[in-house]
Amino acid sequence: MIVPIKRLITIYLATFMFFTAGISFIFYQLNREPTYSFSTATDVVLASYDETEDLTKVSGEHVIGLVNAALNGEYDLIIDGVPINAVTDIRDIDLRGVVGNTYNMTLLRQNGVIHTVSVTH
Repeated sequence: MIVPIKRLITIYLATFMFFTAGISFIFYQLNREPTYSFSTATDVVLASYDETEDLTKVSGEHVIGLVNAALNGEYDLIIDGVPINAVTDIRDIDLRGVVGNTYNMTLLRQNGVIHTVSVTH
């Protein structure tokens, strides 16, 4: 008879401690202020821009930088007629000749959102 009573007391104490800790955790999470990361920079710094003044012209390196977003489905990228989008297998496309070229870029928008980026050289 003594063993079952000790077991019941132990189970009761463990349950009480579990619920007390759980309720404390939930109240802490509900009443906690969210933390946001803000930039501490307050000044705009002047820097020289050494690239072309025509913003429709981009380098091959910039075109390579557009590929990841196209593969993630943010827009369709067309490099010299070769489409790259979310369903493209990048292993099937040879991008070795892109770097070092200068491309003319055209953006197509739908409802203000960039839908297609087309680059040709």
